[in-house]
Amino acid sequence: MIYAIHIFEKLTNELKTLNDLHQLLTVLPQLKFIDVAINHRSTKFPEDMQYISILTIRYFRLRSSAHNWNLDELRLILKRIPNVQKLIIQINIATDTRLTMDNKYFLIYHPYL
Repeated sequence: MIYAIHIFEKLTNELKTLNDLHQLLTVLPQLKFIDVAINHRSTKFPEDMQYISILTIRYFRLRSSAHNWNLDELRLILKRIPNVQKLIIQINIATDTRLTMDNKYFLIYHPYL
């Protein structure tokens, strides 16, 4: 028998929580392009997942309107994708003052912030 294996390199998906994103990155480490929306508030994710780097991701877009983001959470995501070439982060709710300036949201990308 011959089995065909299709390797996913691009993914656009809506997830419930930040934990789902980290699980997705762990289960699909071959991704090169990922566009995700996080639609619910999250709880902390498992400690054993947060530092596994995914070296193949070149494009990363994160959209979220429900989760209360903080700089540390974004930093952990960016540490996981050190080779990203295009980064888009669209977050509507952020209570961490390190992410806001005059009620406008911003994020300057620097490796690991």
